[in-house]
Amino acid sequence: MGKATLPLLRTKIKKGDIVHVVAGKEKGKEGKVLQVLPDKQAVVVEKLNLLKKHTRPNQKNPKGGSSSERGGSISRM
Repeated sequence: MGKATLPLLRTKIKKGDIVHVVAGKEKGKEGKVLQVLPDKQAVVVEKLNLLKKHTRPNQKNPKGGSSSERGGSISRM
């Protein structure tokens, strides 16, 4: 048995668009689309759905830790 694949849907959301989140923990927030992932039916939105990674402090990052945006489902935008 192979992995189930989702049909590729044409999206109206493009890179650079301002989107409004309608569901989930970020509900009601707005942000700019940084990347569209059509194969996963997801979008990466600026400053939304942040992933925090714990790292040891060093000269480049004296406080330690970093954060980056993760993809969120297109259906929630």
